[in-house]
Amino acid sequence: MKSLKGKTALIVEDDEVCMFKVCEFLKKSGIENIIQAHGGKEALTAFHKDLGHIDFIVMDCGLPDMNGVETTRHIRELERNKGVGSVTPIIALTGDQHNKIARDCFLAGMNHFIPKPVTTRNLEMIINQVEESGN
Repeated sequence: MKSLKGKTALIVEDDEVCMFKVCEFLKKSGIENIIQAHGGKEALTAFHKDLGHIDFIVMDCGLPDMNGVETTRHIRELERNKGVGSVTPIIALTGDQHNKIARDCFLAGMNHFIPKPVTTRNLEMIINQVEESGN
């Protein structure tokens, strides 16, 4: 995996174990700036504060206050309204294996989808795709 040094990631996850795993992997990959949010509303506040400076988002779909699909819709709306030149890649994480949730994620504007449990291999593969494609 190429180094992610200098990148900023927003991790939105309410499960502490999963948050820890994702953050540890990203740190080992060279990311120095990891913003953590434990719910959708907290994620929106963080995203708005750092608008244009977040390189990608890892978003749990099953958040307690506002689910990941709804949070993504709000993020995409913020990007449109603020005239951000590019769309921030959003990687969905979910324990729900049904095709409907994957479809909902993509319709909301998420770019990639990883089923839980998250493995380093899956996360690495998707982040490589994000880096190579620019989204």
